[in-house]
Amino acid sequence: DVVDGQRKPGKLSGPQTAAVIRKAAMRPADRAGAIREVGKELALDRFPLGFGMKISPEMLEVGGRVLEPPRVVCRSGNDVGARQGVWNIRAEQFRETVPLESWAVVNFAERQFSPQRLEEFVGQFVRFGGSNGMIFRNTQPPISRGNSNDPEGGLRTAASQAEKKSHKPCQIIVCIINDFDKIYNRIKLASDCVLGIPSQCMLANKAVRANPQYIANVQLKVNMKLGGNNFTTEPSVDPRVDFQLEKQPYMIIGADVSHGPALVRGDTANRKPSAAAMVGTFDREGVKYAGVLRDQPGGTEIIQDLGGMFAQLVDNFARHN
Repeated sequence: DVVDGQRKPGKLSGPQTAAVIRKAAMRPADRAGAIREVGKELALDRFPLGFGMKISPEMLEVGGRVLEPPRVVCRSGNDVGARQGVWNIRAEQFRETVPLESWAVVNFAERQFSPQRLEEFVGQFVRFGGSNGMIFRNTQPPISRGNSNDPEGGLRTAASQAEKKSHKPCQIIVCIINDFDKIYNRIKLASDCVLGIPSQCMLANKAVRANPQYIANVQLKVNMKLGGNNFTTEPSVDPRVDFQLEKQPYMIIGADVSHGPALVRGDTANRKPSAAAMVGTFDREGVKYAGVLRDQPGGTEIIQDLGGMFAQLVDNFARHN
């Protein structure tokens, strides 16, 4: 038997991750209260630590300040009213949209989502998108049945059907799935690395409800993947901010290195190659960006081809400006 409460190494499943997030999502005051209760139970302040050290039963207090949130504006120029890091896009339109002419839908969850119900959902998806400012030149995309054992084949067929119907290359493929853990990574591998066509996954149990807020959240992603721009922030009017990016061309750059595990547990000398990635913006609002990727010797923390990667991003910036 496995004793309860042991630490489990490895990646959590989707439902497990969601449960952890729900458990951890606490208001600051509630979290502070929970920490105090744990401190009382452990009674660490009663144990002598030596060296003149002691543990206070009270939490450390530090001074802080609340920054005014930036004005997040949409197409009309209205402030969407960001409060505590969230805002509602109801009755507002995306700042910049790209017409959607060639797209397709693949149903990997036919048991939960019948073909007839899926056609109704696509109609709702188009209507809600129109209210957000999206332009659907093709309101009846081809809908096909996907095979979970061969997601690449399903996406390839869907892209071909979209191109045949619209006579233009497929812009995006919407995928209805049951479980992120079982098929999501394979869909992304096929769409991003093999076909070079963006994809948007939606869970069947959420899509079937056709909740307007859920659809709007998905369309935020779709519009960005098509090359649009959902919102932007107004320039700061704070006199303490002495740099004004909107007055001159600029590029925001981010870079990181990810390391793969050792091929043999404990053998750090023989690792899988590390992946070095760099992204750079190329638009005035700083929301559109391009990415470059390089592999390098496993465990190498310094980006080996930093100059070459940066040059690619600069070239891309020049093409768009």
